[in-house]
Amino acid sequence: MLSRFRTSALCALLAFALPAVTWAASPAPLKVMSFNVRTPADTDPGKRWQDRRDAMVKVIQQAHPAVIGTQELVLEQANYLAEHLPGYRWFGEGRRGGSGDEHMGVFYDSKVLAVEQSGNFWLSDTPDVAGSISWGNLFPRMVTWAVFRRLDDGRRFYFMNTHLPYRDEDEPRRIKGAELIATRVAALPSDLPVVLTGDFNSEPGGGTYQAFTRVLQDTRRQVKSPQGPRLTFHNFTGTATAELDWVLVRGFHARSFFTDDRRIDGVLPSDHFPLRGSLAQQAVQRLVLVARLADACADGEEHRNADKAASQHGIGQPQETDHRSHRRQHQQHHHGHRQPGPRQARITEQLTRWAGLPAESETSWRRERVRQRTRYPTGTLIERRRHMAHRSRLAGFIIDCQDTPAADSARFWAAALGLVAEPARAEGDAEYADLIGAPAGLNVEVQRVDHPSRVHLDIESDDINAEAERLEKLGARRVGFVKRWWVMEAPTGHRFCIVRMRGHDVPANLWP
Repeated sequence: MLSRFRTSALCALLAFALPAVTWAASPAPLKVMSFNVRTPADTDPGKRWQDRRDAMVKVIQQAHPAVIGTQELVLEQANYLAEHLPGYRWFGEGRRGGSGDEHMGVFYDSKVLAVEQSGNFWLSDTPDVAGSISWGNLFPRMVTWAVFRRLDDGRRFYFMNTHLPYRDEDEPRRIKGAELIATRVAALPSDLPVVLTGDFNSEPGGGTYQAFTRVLQDTRRQVKSPQGPRLTFHNFTGTATAELDWVLVRGFHARSFFTDDRRIDGVLPSDHFPLRGSLAQQAVQRLVLVARLADACADGEEHRNADKAASQHGIGQPQETDHRSHRRQHQQHHHGHRQPGPRQARITEQLTRWAGLPAESETSWRRERVRQRTRYPTGTLIERRRHMAHRSRLAGFIIDCQDTPAADSARFWAAALGLVAEPARAEGDAEYADLIGAPAGLNVEVQRVDHPSRVHLDIESDDINAEAERLEKLGARRVGFVKRWWVMEAPTGHRFCIVRMRGHDVPANLWP
């Protein structure tokens, strides 16, 4: 990292903060359902649509979810369900375009949710072309999506529903589709929660599941005691043989999860068991990356000389407690600003070059501590007390990785930060990995180094215990509770902290 100081170490100085949102009260849990309804193609008694449609209506009525993602739905079934489920509306398009063939139809309770936007994209090289097929798929595969607004409190979330190819040999095609969906999820605003339902025709732990869980979490595995069987596909036998259906989320945490394996009046509604989840929206979070200025400077003589030069200018010295020091600093505060030392000037110059914007720098005193402020025309404020913090949604930084391949480190941090881990830049390259987010969001690089990490990562949350539990599920562990924050350790060995919200007087910049 030191050898790349001029081109990338400045990234480690930057911190980002997602815009904090304050809500009057915690919202009621969001009830969701995923349901492969099986097409009406079967002619055997008990499997025919007319034999099982009323059982399906009863299952939905009893659960009364706010939103349902269906798979294999055709127009005949959609019309019947809509007619017999008062208050529910639905939308969707056939997988070949138009109203024919199978739909990824989405039903929602119109007394609970309103649709702000909706649409479709296809799992192909041309996602915006209706009915497009790529990668050797037999049939078009697609996603139907919507942005919903909750009518009780105005909260919004993104809902997606899909059905991946079914053959054993289709796993590479399922992975391609999963990567396309995951990339689109990562490009969404990071403060917008996401729900993905579907029949994925793949078991957890495989390549398809891994592609999804780089950016999403499995609600069944968020719950300590999920109800019902783990397996979901039973082929009208009632005894399931594979876990093909999942409900994946970002920004939600499941309070309960139920695989509904009941027969209704002796009838199985479909050849898949429906899934039900009760989802609580996670606490509003801001992520702040902080690095000590001394750690951003080069090693050796340059580092020592910079510290020496800074101390000559009163920057970075230990706090003085005698009254003469207080008076001297008080006089300096009222009788003129002190010029920044060489290290501040160098950092200001580097940050200005990184941002590509002119900056104004000032130094002011407050008791024993010097505060260096650099403000850019965009409103970005970089303030130096004992460390620098970049309070902006737009940031890029490097996470060092000492003992673990970069790809392994990237997997944890991608899931923790809601990003997508890119494959290695070259075959066999274990030195670097990129984490990709929204175009106006984070640019994160994980690099393998031969020295311990110099980056201190703080995760801010208004519920530090809930955030600690979330990251434990990703493989982190609690090291200890110090004063008012949790010290955590990532699976890769990085130490970081979960702290309470702070700095509300300096709001995050809102970027287009």
